[in-house]
This record gives sequence, C-alpha cells and structure tokens, in this order.
Amino acid sequence: MKNNTTLYDQLQGLTQKYTDTLRRLPLRPAGWLPHIVYIEEEGDYPVYTMYKLEEIRKDGSCVLLNPATGERFNDRQLYEINIDWLDTVVRWYYECCREQHLGKDHVSAVLRQETDAEGPIIENFMETFSSDPLPLEDTVSLFQEWRTSRRFSQNEFVKLTDEVITILRNCFGNEAAVYRENMLLQVLYNKWDEAGIRIVGVRDVREDDIQEIRASYLRPATAKETQDCIITLTKTMNDAIQK
Repeated sequence: MKNNTTLYDQLQGLTQKYTDTLRRLPLRPAGWLPHIVYIEEEGDYPVYTMYKLEEIRKDGSCVLLNPATGERFNDRQLYEINIDWLDTVVRWYYECCREQHLGKDHVSAVLRQETDAEGPIIENFMETFSSDPLPLEDTVSLFQEWRTSRRFSQNEFVKLTDEVITILRNCFGNEAAVYRENMLLQVLYNKWDEAGIRIVGVRDVREDDIQEIRASYLRPATAKETQDCIITLTKTMNDAIQK
C-alpha cells in the first residue's frame, strides 16, 4: 500500500508539472489548438472519452468540446486530461513554434512573463539566442545564467581585454594603448544601462576617477598581473616619498 501511495503521489506531481507548463505557455501558434485529448471518466466502468481541447487559461482551467455530442464545457480543468495527452499537447506546442519560426517570440514572451527583466535587457539577451524554443524552466535558467555572466565581484581586479587594447592601438596609437594595457582596475559596482548592457564601475589603482566600462570589455586580472602592478605602484610611491 505504501508503494502504491508513493507512485500515485509521483503521478500527481507529474500531472501538476504538465498543467503548470500548459497554463504558462505564452503563445498560441497556428494549428496548436484545438487538439484531441482523452479523459478517463467514470460510468458503469471507467472509459476514456475523446474531447477537443479548445482553450487553455492561465488559472489552469480549459474549454473542452465533446465532438460526439457537440457539447462544450467552458470550465473544465487541465489536470482532468490523461497525462499522456498533456505531454502530447506540450510537445505539439513546441513543434508548432519551431515550424512557424516562433522560437524567439516564445523565449521573449516567457522572459517578460516569468522574470522582472525590462524590455531592453531581454532584447539584448535575444541577440545571443538561437531560434529554437526552449522549455519554460530552461529558458529562465539560461537567461539568469546569461544575466549573471561577466559579473565581477566588488574589489576584484580586472583589466581591459586584448581585443579592446588592439582597437585602442589602431585608433589612438601605441602610447595610448600601452597606458591602458597597464591599467589595473578595481571593481566598485555592477549595473545595467538602459539598453540592457552590463556596465562595471571601476577605478584605476593609479587614479581616483571612477570609470564605467562595459563588462564585455573587461577580463579578470591574473595573480601575476595584480602582483606586478602593485609592486610597480609601491615602488613609484616610495620613490616619490624619498624625493
């Protein structure tokens, strides 16, 4: 009896996951609904009745049509549907999105619905995203991972990337590039700008001014780079004191 109860609870939990997914799917791609589903109903004996799932609501209720009788039920519940057919409807949603090239629309709609991110941040993320739609939880997890990437800790030492140094050298000459290549920057804060781009507030250890630089332009300083810079800075300060 104990094992039967456990299996039943697992089935109920899985059914709940499917219904939660269905009620949260943000788009209605063409051809997704109505969709045939089956419900086990009690009579003289259990029987599977075919319905057409016509509408899914955010609260988990749904509209079902019995094609055999023409009767429409406007307030049924998703959890009544056989779990195999819940799975089929979920899979068909993603297939419809894929076939209709709605992957990015799906992801954008999920993030607007499931996160507190503002439009520009989501749009910036979408530039890095492939066209295939992802399950709800995977979409949110990928977004959160992207959002926290290139986040530097307060007081961490960073330097400009080699790509940035090359651009500076080409645009402003070698002297300007070398100066900035030797900068050791201490992280003061992270933030997002209005375009959804991560900005890092830094201070060159040799100066007092605070600079705001895109996180993608920075990399962590190695232990040797940090040590060499501090040694050089200490020597410079000692020389100045002795003079």
